[in-house]
Amino acid sequence: MTRRHLVAWLVVMGMALPALAQEAAEDAPYPNYSPAQDRLMLRYAPEVGATRSYRFVWSFDLDVPLSGKRQSEGEGVLYLHCASIDESGVVTLEASFEGFRNRMDGTTYNVDFPKDGLTLLIDPSRQVVWTSEGLESIGALLMRSFFAVVFPGSRLEVGAEWSNELSLMDGAERQPSGRPSIWPRRRSSSDVLPDDGRNAPRRQARHVLAAVVPLEEGSRAAGVISNVDVTFSLEAYGLGTKGQLGVEMHSEYLESTGELRWARATGAGRLQTLAVVSVPVTNLVVVAAQWDPRTGESVEALAEYHRPLPRPEVTTPEPAADEEPTPEPSDAAEKPAEAAPQEGADAGSGDELPPDHPLRRGRTEVVAA
Repeated sequence: MTRRHLVAWLVVMGMALPALAQEAAEDAPYPNYSPAQDRLMLRYAPEVGATRSYRFVWSFDLDVPLSGKRQSEGEGVLYLHCASIDESGVVTLEASFEGFRNRMDGTTYNVDFPKDGLTLLIDPSRQVVWTSEGLESIGALLMRSFFAVVFPGSRLEVGAEWSNELSLMDGAERQPSGRPSIWPRRRSSSDVLPDDGRNAPRRQARHVLAAVVPLEEGSRAAGVISNVDVTFSLEAYGLGTKGQLGVEMHSEYLESTGELRWARATGAGRLQTLAVVSVPVTNLVVVAAQWDPRTGESVEALAEYHRPLPRPEVTTPEPAADEEPTPEPSDAAEKPAEAAPQEGADAGSGDELPPDHPLRRGRTEVVAA
């Protein structure tokens, strides 16, 4: 390589490297949102014949008037067996419950779930289509809560937001679009939620994809943060209580099957009894995690999740107070461009290139060579 070729190569690199470094600095703070790495499609399609076990653990405090603070805690195991998936993707699940107990003030209470379990139909978006138990069943209430997160029908990237209607006590059943066959029947039930009538606005569960987490076996999990307003009534169970809770839930869903891996909900709210006694609920914590019956161990969260910060919007800076604004382009003929400044007599004029301009550095290197 001749000296002239070497100098030319150095000039080109001197011009290119600052621009490449600037582009890298601008892109560095943001993750790569390419479809192959960070986008995923969540669809509910568990393995037919497989059973997933989930262990529930919960605790909360009640500030009872005239009695003071009372702490309640409990646990139980939910089994979900995938019996079949039809041609439209609707999943038939058989749910059974074991060992659900609640403790308060040294007394243990059994939670009365259906002894024979119940059957659910779940569509590919993870929405409950039908339950074999009516609204008076606390098992059906738990399952509607378990499937509170409904997947959107589009690919997601980190930071994507969506919402779905949520009414845990809604008695309306629906039939998936494009499926004319008759669904199984169950006894009719009325909406037992006093303030959630037919004309009341539907409640929303709001979600954001907080992270896409790789798993050891090569698959991935979606970390989702949800805000859910849970309103319920226990009047149908003879308990004479209704209430409303606001929870934030962090949950993980397997990309391969759309199944829940782990979830943790925290929040607070208020209970109202028939005696018109309002009882604040504080420090609510509910954890549901896949559980191995052989070892008795539950899975742990894959990561700690935080809401993604929105990307900064690109805005045009406002001119300074003493700076002349840039004139708007007009239809007048443009003036011919002035000749570029030359070394020597024009070197000190105000039109010369800035000292750090790549072309100036390049020209200087050529002269020095």
